Amino acid sequence: MIKYVRVMDGLKSNASGEEFKLDEVIIAKIWNPKEIEPEKMGGFNFSTEDKILRYIFRGYINASKYIIDDIVNKDNIDEAIKEFEEFAGRTNGNTTGIFNYNKLFPEAKKIYNLLLNIRDK
Repeated sequence: MIKYVRVMDGLKSNASGEEFKLDEVIIAKIWNPKEIEPEKMGGFNFSTEDKILRYIFRGYINASKYIIDDIVNKDNIDEAIKEFEEFAGRTNGNTTGIFNYNKLFPEAKKIYNLLLNIRDK
C-alpha cells in the first residue's frame, strides 16, 4: 500500500465540508490516480511523502514559504532545490524537462530564491 499525504488549508475540506483530524489515517472511498476525469479520481490535494514539496510548490505559494521555514535547512536544501527544479522543468509550458529560471512565474521565482538563500547562508 502506498502512503499519501493530504494537503489542506485547515481541518475542513473545502469541497465536501468533511472535517479531518491532524495525523489521522484516512481511507479514501474513491481513489484512482490514473483516471483523467476529476469525478472518477476520488480526491485532490494528495501526494506521496517523497513528492510533497513538489505538490506544495505547485499551488500553495504562502504555504510553501511556511513549510520551507519549518522543514528546509542546510541538511536537506539540496534535495529541496532538486525537487523544485525537477517540478519546474515540466511546468509553465516547458516540455523539455530542463529547468529554466527565466520561465518561472514571479511567485515561483520568490520560492526558488528563498531556497537559494538557505543554501547560500
